[in-house]
Amino acid sequence: MPSFPAKQLSVVGGILFSYYFASSVISPFIPFLTHDFFPYLKANEIGYYSGFLASAYFIGSFFGSSMWGKLSDILGRRPILMCGIMGSISSSVFFGFSMSFAWAVSARFLWGFLDGNLGVAKTYLFEATDEVYHAFTFSLVGASSGLGRIVGPIVGGFLSCPAVRIPGFDVFIFRKFPYLLPCLAGVCLSSINLLASCFFLKETRIREEEDLDSEHGNEAISRQKITQAEDKSSLWCCRPCCKKICRQQTRQGSNKSVPIRKLLRDRRILLSCVLYSLLGFSAILDNVLLPLLLVSSHEEGGFNFDTSKISLVLTGSAIFQIVSQIVVFPNLARIYSTRPCFELQSSCP
Repeated sequence: MPSFPAKQLSVVGGILFSYYFASSVISPFIPFLTHDFFPYLKANEIGYYSGFLASAYFIGSFFGSSMWGKLSDILGRRPILMCGIMGSISSSVFFGFSMSFAWAVSARFLWGFLDGNLGVAKTYLFEATDEVYHAFTFSLVGASSGLGRIVGPIVGGFLSCPAVRIPGFDVFIFRKFPYLLPCLAGVCLSSINLLASCFFLKETRIREEEDLDSEHGNEAISRQKITQAEDKSSLWCCRPCCKKICRQQTRQGSNKSVPIRKLLRDRRILLSCVLYSLLGFSAILDNVLLPLLLVSSHEEGGFNFDTSKISLVLTGSAIFQIVSQIVVFPNLARIYSTRPCFELQSSCP
């Protein structure tokens, strides 16, 4: 049974948690932030401007993800993951000091553009673990998403406007910037992940020309030699060094650049992108519309909630997501494979 890199996966889980935290921390106070910049708007008009603010992060992520993925193929996964963390730190501080609506939208765009860790982190998870662990490993993505969607709204809801809600925080900086404190909390979390990445995160991208690690001693044979010898003797397949090479070839593939246009001609890739886009669309739509419904008055069909109550509501689905991703999905995927699980999930309302 191949070893399980628990320490590295814990670090990547923290990075994914920070990513989802950043995407959800502003959800409870988006309507209130929009109203602060446009106090003359009616409650049923805030949604139009809130949509720009909520979507800016994901628009930035859309344009930045391919760039960071390409750079990770050139420079490696580890440095790009660390760059994404630093980009998130700087962008969150920039957002916390927003003095206009355009400033806030620009900051959220940069936040998504500079924090391109989602795709790189998924690649890292695939490369760092053996195939037998893939179902459990990728459930880490969903678990981190659920945890980020729990902590993010709670932090955003309870730490926003601290000058009027938290004793001892009635100071000038929090009166001037009422939504700075949740962003600073995100900075602290990202800083911890950055330190953990420096000490515990190992590079998983292996160059084609590299030989086996020196631990194999005299059995250090290049991939090319193994490939040439495969048809000469079946005994090679039983050797540990050969098994490691085969796993590396499966995980790493070729480092040669493939044009995006050529990739999009592959029906499987195109279909995967479309399905993932539909899932993301429905999830983000719920995350944006629900706070608007909760903040609306009773006369308009809403609940007239404040930020703290909104944050508690948003954590409900996230708790179920964590349980299902850690306990339910790995077992179902192991028994029925991933496609039936995806079809079952997509059929649920």
